[in-house]
Amino acid sequence: MWASFNILRALLFAVCANMDNLSIGISYGIQKIKVSFLPNLIIALITLFGTALSMLAGAGITSILSPDTAKIIGGVILIIIGLYYILKVVFKKIIYGYDATNQKPLCNITIRESIAIGIALTINNFGMGIGIGTDVEILELIIINVLTFLFSMIFMSIGNFLGECMFSRFFGKFSEFISGVIMVLIGIFQIIG
Repeated sequence: MWASFNILRALLFAVCANMDNLSIGISYGIQKIKVSFLPNLIIALITLFGTALSMLAGAGITSILSPDTAKIIGGVILIIIGLYYILKVVFKKIIYGYDATNQKPLCNITIRESIAIGIALTINNFGMGIGIGTDVEILELIIINVLTFLFSMIFMSIGNFLGECMFSRFFGKFSEFISGVIMVLIGIFQIIG
């Protein structure tokens, strides 16, 4: 009973901690930006490291950074990334005087951008990691972190696939703008949620 409860708790934590990866993957897919293996791996490793660190820190870290503060910082980073996409469309339209919402060919997320996303997702998960870190044993900590890493990779890939294959057909010419709005909304919900 104890082992099954702890595995279920680890599984639920990993799924909850990576739901934003699904949305962000969709956001990039809509823009026809591929999150290939290496950037996805970088995002997952940063998330894994941050989650492990926050869990190890446990309750002690709350004296330095409250879970609410961590959520706000992560949300602000996602809002900034989203605003970047929105403003990029607006400035292209103003400066170049052409339709900046045309569909573009498939390209890849940059390493720098994957690091920024990984950090934002890690900061978002910091509060959850602190919360669960106050009440885990070492074996459960290992299981949680392995599952967090796997779900990060899986959810980002699934989201990217869905955005690229399904949603981009419907929203293609507005993809950068919609992607920016999605990221801003994720950030806002992270802050107020």
